[in-house]
Amino acid sequence: MSLVGKNHQGQQLSEIFRKIFALPCAAQYDPWIQSYCGYLVNEQSAQRFLSYVRYPLDLGRVAPSASIKILDVGCGFGPVCLGFWIFGFRRIYGLDIYGPMISTANLFLRELKLADTIRLTQGDAARLSDCYDDDFFDVVFCNEGISHFRNYRKFLEESYAVLKPGGLLIISDNNNGANPFMRRKNYAIWRAFENGPDGTMIHGHTVKTSYLSMRKEIITEHFPELKQKDLERLARGTSGMNAREIKTACEHYIASEELPVQYSVPTQCPLNPRTGIYIENMLQPYELGALLRTIGFKPRVSAYLCGAGRRGIFLKINAVWSAISPLTIYLSRGYRIVAEK
Repeated sequence: MSLVGKNHQGQQLSEIFRKIFALPCAAQYDPWIQSYCGYLVNEQSAQRFLSYVRYPLDLGRVAPSASIKILDVGCGFGPVCLGFWIFGFRRIYGLDIYGPMISTANLFLRELKLADTIRLTQGDAARLSDCYDDDFFDVVFCNEGISHFRNYRKFLEESYAVLKPGGLLIISDNNNGANPFMRRKNYAIWRAFENGPDGTMIHGHTVKTSYLSMRKEIITEHFPELKQKDLERLARGTSGMNAREIKTACEHYIASEELPVQYSVPTQCPLNPRTGIYIENMLQPYELGALLRTIGFKPRVSAYLCGAGRRGIFLKINAVWSAISPLTIYLSRGYRIVAEK
């Protein structure tokens, strides 16, 4: 049970983040924390965020308890984990592949005396077993994360391994590949992030450096002697590769003069070569449900319309909407999946 009433949880989270940004160690934070979490100093925004996080937990009928072990995969700076703590969970774990986010969160968690309750680890979602024992968690939670994972199938398999029998995998994502309007929007985002130009703003995203430009930078770092023509061809032929794979492809070209031919495809989500994650990949929810069944899960797919952050009448609308998910999924912004091991 939460330590405070639901109406005051937003106030509690906003106070926590105001304290986080005021700590003496704040100068050491990764600069992304402001764009990711800065809005949570506002009480109303914090309340909406908590309601949004609580909605998929309620779908899974997960009652917060100090005894439940819960893992947030793709935890970033840990706002969802802090939400879990406010709800009443006390055995909270988080994992993210981006080291500066984890080091920043662990820094302020130590200052807040929460590091023993909220344990964050840098790691790959596709290799959960490297960090956790089998049959360890009661709940694996993934909020807006699966659309960024390069190997989402392996993440699902690893989630099955680390969950206890009867445990739940809860997926919440707003990149619904079944919705043709969402596909059109994301295709435009993908093109901008892959090809630029740098500085482009599109659908709420800013392309500071395109992935094509990043690949050129990576190649130049390792092979500064390459001619401009070769640099251009190698950068375009290594789309979808991470930094290590790009280096290997360039080494092969230098040794054999065989160019890589992995070019960008407009309908394929591009990969950030620096971080190795997707910008906004789209998955088909019912195909994802079928895949979960092959792994051994018992999944329940729900279409998500909007408004969970506001609750009230919006929850009732979502309840009706999700009741006919096989029809409404094609018009839904997102989806929620609750899968039992």
